[in-house]
Amino acid sequence: MKSSILRQGHFFSLLLLSWTCCCCFFVAVHGSAPVAESPELLEETSSETFKFVHKTVIIPHDQKKHRGGEDAAATSDQLLVVADGVGGWANKGVNPGLYSRLLTKTIVEMFEKDKEKQSPLSLSEIVEQANQYAASQHLGSATCTAVRLTGPNTLQTLNIGDSGYSIHRRTSSGLNVVFASEPGQKQFNFPHQIGGKYGDVVAEVADHHTHSLQKGDILVVYSDGVSDNLHPQEYHECIDRYLTADGIVVSYSL
Repeated sequence: MKSSILRQGHFFSLLLLSWTCCCCFFVAVHGSAPVAESPELLEETSSETFKFVHKTVIIPHDQKKHRGGEDAAATSDQLLVVADGVGGWANKGVNPGLYSRLLTKTIVEMFEKDKEKQSPLSLSEIVEQANQYAASQHLGSATCTAVRLTGPNTLQTLNIGDSGYSIHRRTSSGLNVVFASEPGQKQFNFPHQIGGKYGDVVAEVADHHTHSLQKGDILVVYSDGVSDNLHPQEYHECIDRYLTADGIVVSYSL
């Protein structure tokens, strides 16, 4: 196991989980301290740069290891993305993970290229353009959740289908669920999904929110493999396992 230790200062703690095949841990930091390869204590800084410190681990289901799994995650300093590839494509001889992996990779790449422009694209526009590109390269479809920092305490989110996210805040009585997204579905067990001409139009089905975060808030982003089995309140036991009494967050990669 590797670990990273982060001092409680001006930052938000974020945990990203995606089914059994993808686990990521994130901390959104006020400051531009470099991210080290080895465990390191990050000091509070006075910089006006806001960023995620992030780690991703992919663990495919045993029956899906041969094709690399179906879920995907991609990250940058200010953007986190999860896509859950629709497994039904495998019955048609299609690897669902190819589309979901290219989708998340392209969303991050487009965001990084676009963010310095005077009139940057909206999150919905970035996801739709990435969707069309990924679908031009691979058959498939996926649910998708993307979250990005837009300031020192502002989180902007987009959610399509039954992937999702929740925000958790510590009080004197323990962790509380501040927000939990609702799945977007056409009908029971039939979530909204994107996949070029085989999926929905992002602008028509995406659920958007803007949140004001507080120091120490924890964000969990997940696919339905998590939310089908655990309620947001049940994440707290796992979260608390990696928080020390004085607020230091310790993350372990499997």
